[in-house]
Amino acid sequence: MSDFQEGRPSSAPGGRFLATTALRDFWREECPIVLLGEWCREHGAAGRADQDKYPVLPYPLARPDRKRAAIRYCRGLLEDALPSIAGFLNRVHGENRSARYWRIIVGPWLGFFIEMLYERYLCLREAMEHAPGFETLLLSQKSYVTPYDYRDFHFLNLMDGYNLQIYSQLLREMGWKLPAREFEISRPPEVHSSAGLAWWKFSLKRMGSKILEQAGKDRPALLCDMPFGFRDLWKLCRTTGFSAWPMLFLREEEKYWENELQPDLRLSLKEVFRSEKDVFPALLASALPVNFPWLYLEGYARMCDAVAHLREDSRRKVLISSMGWKSNERFKFLAAGAAERGVHLVGVQHGGVTGLSDYSPAETLAVDVVNSFVTWGAYEDKGDKETPMPDPKVQRLYELGRRARNDVEGELLFVANSFPKYASRGLRTQPIASQVPGYLKWSHLFFQALPGELRSQFCYRPYPVDYGWGAADSFHREFPEVRVDDFSESILGRLEHSRLAVIDNPQTTFIEALILNRPFILFYDPDMWLMRSVIEERLEPLRQVGILHHDPGDAAKFVEQVEGAPHVWWSGPAVQEAREAFLAWYAPEGSVWLENWKSVFRLWLEKGGAGAHAEDWEIASTSEGAALSGNKREGSA
Repeated sequence: MSDFQEGRPSSAPGGRFLATTALRDFWREECPIVLLGEWCREHGAAGRADQDKYPVLPYPLARPDRKRAAIRYCRGLLEDALPSIAGFLNRVHGENRSARYWRIIVGPWLGFFIEMLYERYLCLREAMEHAPGFETLLLSQKSYVTPYDYRDFHFLNLMDGYNLQIYSQLLREMGWKLPAREFEISRPPEVHSSAGLAWWKFSLKRMGSKILEQAGKDRPALLCDMPFGFRDLWKLCRTTGFSAWPMLFLREEEKYWENELQPDLRLSLKEVFRSEKDVFPALLASALPVNFPWLYLEGYARMCDAVAHLREDSRRKVLISSMGWKSNERFKFLAAGAAERGVHLVGVQHGGVTGLSDYSPAETLAVDVVNSFVTWGAYEDKGDKETPMPDPKVQRLYELGRRARNDVEGELLFVANSFPKYASRGLRTQPIASQVPGYLKWSHLFFQALPGELRSQFCYRPYPVDYGWGAADSFHREFPEVRVDDFSESILGRLEHSRLAVIDNPQTTFIEALILNRPFILFYDPDMWLMRSVIEERLEPLRQVGILHHDPGDAAKFVEQVEGAPHVWWSGPAVQEAREAFLAWYAPEGSVWLENWKSVFRLWLEKGGAGAHAEDWEIASTSEGAALSGNKREGSA
């Protein structure tokens, strides 16, 4: 019996009901209920008392080896799919573009969509194994929505309604005959109200954007969505003699675009994939007609027209961005056309995950398309594209650290994080989806291990975006004696005024605290936070001196030992030697960051326009579905 036949609902009454969503209208509470994942619960103050009685199915990617295998499979499928998608788009749009061109425009969405869909598929496979014969309610096909662009897809992917759509599509394509209900999937306000800005603020930004665009259209180098502050960005432009120029490409959504969807054209997307050995590509192909963003199909010509005056300029030599490679559509369309002429494309490190995490999809997708990728240190994981450069924010943190005192008699600070309920950011090697409650539990275990008089000295700083977990509410209910941060001060300010910080995630705040030279302790579960193998060796000296712990109870015991005078422990030669050795590799100090950037800019300008990299420059096949080999990949279904 094939995978598509397993676990079909039985006709016998009283069978188990599978809840795939937190939307109670899609539950049958008269039946025994099993939850597909933790996203089916309402957490925090909104949680209902009865929901704890419902069992939650095991998460299929909880084991590190299974998550890594899924990542390898999805990366392989992306490489198989892109030439096929590129050929289809070339034919539909009358283009003759390279695979790299389409990778820049469509690659970020396609990469994230493949990983999202595969994760949902694995969850349903888990349900078929642990709850065979289940029943469930699907979303009516009348309620399906199509994303406008990458950003619309990203925000829809955070919401219950759109994820119910995905589960419903998968089950239908797997041959399940199940009842359905209609439900209006509301689009998030951040996307449909000019990114949440008041109209007058957006009008000012749009005016500024047009002024910058007019002034920068003839510049050899354009910068977009950079991780620099305003002053640093203009310093960089000035030191290049304004050869480099900042651009502010705002997202403006077309009106009534949904009326322009072409169902017949979209149905032809189902023919892009052909595979006899692997069932998942067929599911992926079936999901494309509804979920393929409007901008890449019906809206493609208009976006090309909108950026034509910029991307065809022969004087352009360099394009640089940090986050624009993922979600800034105007920049991606500009960069794709410019890349065809050999313009040098540059990516820039955004935060403290680069070089540490075993896999970050957004960063990996950017590295796939650029010629150079700027990093804070020499991580040796990006080949000849890696370009270590001092970062201005990092350099300012070093300056702040030199001026700050370590013997501050302030409170204790706990810095937490949070992540979406659904695996909406791809298969990142950090807590995702049903793993997140386990991550949050570790902070509770830490405080449970502390004596009461020490707990009351802490300020608990949750992540500013809760994503529906109710983390601050549940924490306050269990530990009312701990003050919950009101965000009246920045995280850097809190670190500066605290005598000791405790951080439960190896991300940007950990790096910032290390650079600031503030006493802190880091703990995390290595089975949730998967690091590159070389990182474990780099982190070992931090573990030996007490900075790093892999158990919340051990971290609590260490806090008890040092909290009276943490600066004494922190200032010790062993701690400082371990700290300096790690930073010398990850984010070395460089007092002349402007001069370094100026020198590298000259090299980029010389390379720009001189000819494209040979890799990935072949013209994409114009035959639909031509490049899917159908070879079995590791981790495939």
